[in-house]
Amino acid sequence: MRTNSNSYRLMHLNELLYSEKLIVRRSKIHRWGVFARQPIKKYEILEEFPYFKVLTEELNNIKGCIEYSYVYDNKFSVIGMGFCGLYNHSSEPNIDFEIDKVNEVMRHYAIADINVGDELTLDYGEENASHLNIE
Repeated sequence: MRTNSNSYRLMHLNELLYSEKLIVRRSKIHRWGVFARQPIKKYEILEEFPYFKVLTEELNNIKGCIEYSYVYDNKFSVIGMGFCGLYNHSSEPNIDFEIDKVNEVMRHYAIADINVGDELTLDYGEENASHLNIE
């Protein structure tokens, strides 16, 4: 059973969710972005995709990879499949994510209602955004 609170029952997934409400196209923020093809409601799950886990120290040595990674813990980062690498930064994001360590998937979901044509954005965090020269 999925809930929108921080309490989850351990469950194993047999299939992953992907919303057909998403489309990828050129972004005014940076190269490519993910946009709403249809209205999206707050807390709606946008996608669930597998990730692979890499030592953060190793990612730092591979040009261009750290920019597309997410913090897993103090030792590892993850690189997600799906649209994970296409969500651009905003200090006023409309989506967020969680890492489901039981099923080894990343789950992106809306944190606000999103209108048709709006770009879906994440807050990379102040430290990451400044490292990437993003406002």
